[in-house]
Amino acid sequence: MNRISGAILFLVAAGSYGAPAAGHGDPVMLTDWTHDVSPPLREMAAQATGTLPIGTKVVAAPNVTGPVLGINFPGIAADVDPGATPPPDTNGAAGATQYVQWVNTVIAVFDKATGAVLLGPAPGNVLWTNFGGPCQNHNSGQPIAQYDKGAGRWVLAQPVLVTPYTYCIAISKTSDATGPYFRFAFPLSVPAGTTPDSPKLAVWPDAYYTSFNLLQSGSATGALAIAFDRVRMLNGSARSPVAFTLGPSNTYMLPSDWDGAVAPGAGEPDFYMRVGSPSSLQLFKFHVDFNTPENSTFSTQPKVVPITPPPTEIQPDLCTHKPGHCHAVRQPPPGLRLDGLPNALLYRLIWRKIRQKEHLFANQSVFGSQTVASVNWYDIRSPNGAATLAQQGAVGSPSFSYWMGSIASDKNGNLALGFSASGTTLFPSIAVTGRLNTDAAGTMAPVQIIVPGTDVQTASGAWGEYSSMSIDPTDDCTFWYTTEFIQDPPAGSTPNWSTWIASLRFPSCH
Repeated sequence: MNRISGAILFLVAAGSYGAPAAGHGDPVMLTDWTHDVSPPLREMAAQATGTLPIGTKVVAAPNVTGPVLGINFPGIAADVDPGATPPPDTNGAAGATQYVQWVNTVIAVFDKATGAVLLGPAPGNVLWTNFGGPCQNHNSGQPIAQYDKGAGRWVLAQPVLVTPYTYCIAISKTSDATGPYFRFAFPLSVPAGTTPDSPKLAVWPDAYYTSFNLLQSGSATGALAIAFDRVRMLNGSARSPVAFTLGPSNTYMLPSDWDGAVAPGAGEPDFYMRVGSPSSLQLFKFHVDFNTPENSTFSTQPKVVPITPPPTEIQPDLCTHKPGHCHAVRQPPPGLRLDGLPNALLYRLIWRKIRQKEHLFANQSVFGSQTVASVNWYDIRSPNGAATLAQQGAVGSPSFSYWMGSIASDKNGNLALGFSASGTTLFPSIAVTGRLNTDAAGTMAPVQIIVPGTDVQTASGAWGEYSSMSIDPTDDCTFWYTTEFIQDPPAGSTPNWSTWIASLRFPSCH
């Protein structure tokens, strides 16, 4: 195991919600990182696995406008998660032949062709068996499972949310998620009195870019943006990551995540985006220089992208227009009001080049006058240039709340959007919609409930921080979506959340 030491520098940018950060400052140099090479994950997890049901093939009727459901199967549920209090932060991605799902403190690997369980469910920190330190000794949840499509490798990351705060990243040596990994532990230096929370990791050609919220007394009062050297980590080495600590005007940011066969241009910065106001998005650029870290930059002023017309505003009696928690989503009785997590962009922020044009695809949840949530989605064109809103849309219902969305595009520019659905006559369920690139701008196909819920949540009003819509790297056409729903629990099991993994595609994509 290797250790690198050095000085630590800080940047804290002041500000208030909705205003751009003031000042620039120097980048943070995160040091004292450690790394090694693991045995195969299948060996480390052999003594720490549970059981999951095997998936089933579902054949859906053809749909000429919306995506068609393919193989889909049950994922991790509360009864196999020792830390099963809500919410389950449901996350996963498809690789060459496998699907990796990581929910809260439990990880599992599936055969994506059959749904058969290849590994797990096992504790997430089994990845750091015999690694030592906080990564091995803690299993804090809030994980990210990514497939680096440009390298054909898995990127699995999990924070340690007690001191010493640490970000634990494992890079597979091959496309087999059950094989050996390059393992890294990066200590996180945060301002006194704050706690890192809810990391989101994105793949970019030069780095793995990450965003953290910084919490103080349970509220987001700042953010941390970090670039990890992708090229070196893929080769089993590393150097000090470069980071910026940002003030309260820059919370709930997402880094842009590269999809598709065409990569961002050499030297192109990663894009960070957030909701700036009811009528605007804010776009930032993070350029990292690992050779000369002091030359790294993070936008001092965001590019403001107007949303016209603005999305339906949150009602004052429910919440204020500010990213955070809002328990207003209804269930059938006796279900509690669920957290809609409104006004924050939700994982992932997709970057893709389609017909020579660069796009960012994003979504957020809002509440309307009917006190139900809807999913608003955005297509931002030319983020490294004029950055204009090419189209936007809203997916809603007068009777049901739609929230906690995730969006992605296939190689043809068709979009798939997955989300949770609930109402006084609908148990918390899983829904999808989508649009062909030839559809009228801003429109989506009718909503399909693909996994109906069968029970309500009463243990807590918490719901996940994110769900995950990803694209299959082998055909660039098949979408994979995972999120939670509520069903009748196994005998004696509480809480009763479950997750599902579903593939879907447009028949026109080949």
